[in-house]
Amino acid sequence: MSGPNNTSSGGFLKPNPQPPTLVTTPPNLTFTEFLQNLLMNLSGFPGPFVRPEWQQKPPKQPEVNQNWLAFGLDGVNPDFNAYVGYDKNHNPFMQRNEFFGLVLSIYGPNSYDNYGLIRDGFQLTQNLTTLKAANIGFAYDSQALHVPELINEIWYDKWRVTFYMRRQLQRLYPILTFLTASGTIYANNQSTDTVTLPIAVEE
Repeated sequence: MSGPNNTSSGGFLKPNPQPPTLVTTPPNLTFTEFLQNLLMNLSGFPGPFVRPEWQQKPPKQPEVNQNWLAFGLDGVNPDFNAYVGYDKNHNPFMQRNEFFGLVLSIYGPNSYDNYGLIRDGFQLTQNLTTLKAANIGFAYDSQALHVPELINEIWYDKWRVTFYMRRQLQRLYPILTFLTASGTIYANNQSTDTVTLPIAVEE
């Protein structure tokens, strides 16, 4: 039987069995679900037409006259060093900042107008408040590229753009702490007498 996974056991520490803290609206969303909900609200598209890219079983592509978008991350650049500390309730946590690019492929006859709608939505304070609550901050967006796709001899209009954001992650680890301690130090001062010093440690 394996022992406890905390600082009393020695060896490697594993994070507690939960994803990094992400405060979302609606609550309890994964990171992908949060991004999907964000883009649904910025674009006005219903959920089935705001799709994560590279799905294991991709759904059928919408018709040429349907406005929709696909999204994905093109990479993540984390801080070199993470911060390990304790919150006001003495819970240990690890905190790291990362920089990521959210890539959008926007399809449909109104793809350019919808690109502009999403782009400008990132400039509104009320929209940015939702990002801030999830420890995410908008940085800037890339140049938008017009890249129509030829599928079965039909041109599908498409714009592609990347929105760059910063995200703060927190993970909980089972690091044990103590608030108070007491004891006695016994020392030999190279004489026949023993020196005894009481100690008390408090946070």
